[in-house]
Amino acid sequence: MKRLLFLWIMVLSLDYKAQTNLATPEGYAGQIDQVMRTQFQLPSILLTNSFKTTVTIYFQLDGNGKAILFRFDGVVNNIIKQELQRVLSKLTFSKVNPSQEVFLNIDLSTDLYRKWEKFRKQRSMKLQLPADSTLLVYTKADRSPDYYNKGEEGLVSYFQEELDYPQSAIEHSIQGTVLLEFIIEPNGFVSNIQVKQGISGGCTDEAVRLISETRWIPATIQQKYVRYKMTYPITFTLNNATRPGQAYGQ
Repeated sequence: MKRLLFLWIMVLSLDYKAQTNLATPEGYAGQIDQVMRTQFQLPSILLTNSFKTTVTIYFQLDGNGKAILFRFDGVVNNIIKQELQRVLSKLTFSKVNPSQEVFLNIDLSTDLYRKWEKFRKQRSMKLQLPADSTLLVYTKADRSPDYYNKGEEGLVSYFQEELDYPQSAIEHSIQGTVLLEFIIEPNGFVSNIQVKQGISGGCTDEAVRLISETRWIPATIQQKYVRYKMTYPITFTLNNATRPGQAYGQ
């Protein structure tokens, strides 16, 4: 009888694991890291003591690929639970059977959080308006987003200074335009980066890297910062490469 019970439990366990898959965000592979680095916020009181943990989050996806019905494995602070749910709700995941549960493992630590804070402070700016708390994404607004440092002129300068033309692309004379679609969040950082048109030689990855590190003055609707979807082209032109690893992007 004990042997039968043991086998029955094993079958249930294997069946449960078969029904649980690793959640896959749409877009490039670094979406989880990007949204955590730019959107995840903790109150300072939780950072007085050092911590390091891995949180396993289970959830289902609705018809639009949005995370719903969260649950957490193990003991997790309620504030962290709420913030993880808020942040992950900003992403769109590859759709699965609506009744199928997916999961993510999220590493959290004081050292990692300090790195995220440092990244955000390096692109700090003073936001004047409250943020829209809904997850609605707009394509039209009272005021469209603008690059935080001198607008379009500053964005072009950023690409000139920071774009590293991949050596493989130089060696194979690869040039062209990468077209990216992304959401500018109410705090000005980007999320949900999608490649609408890519080119080879490492250029697409470099374009994604550049956009992922930008910050914008967010779009506004009725005196609130909102989520805004936009597309942006980054052009790789060999004629403008002044040395290996540097080129002009626009």
